[in-house]
Amino acid sequence: MADDEAKVLSDAKQLPLSERVAHKNWKVRSEVYDDIKHSCQKVFSDEDTVLNQYGKFQPSRCMLKTLWLRKDERG
Repeated sequence: MADDEAKVLSDAKQLPLSERVAHKNWKVRSEVYDDIKHSCQKVFSDEDTVLNQYGKFQPSRCMLKTLWLRKDERG
């Protein structure tokens, strides 16, 4: 059973990010979110390509607030 689980996790590493985020196995999803977290902790600039790559999978409060403010400015 542990071998099957290790194989699932190993196979999932080969999948595109969008498929890993939506994977049916919770351990695969947990692992990809940990990968995203660790990558984003290394970001020093808003222009970093990591944010463009991972941003769509983890909307933040800041992004939601920015969208709300832009809507408010438009009236």
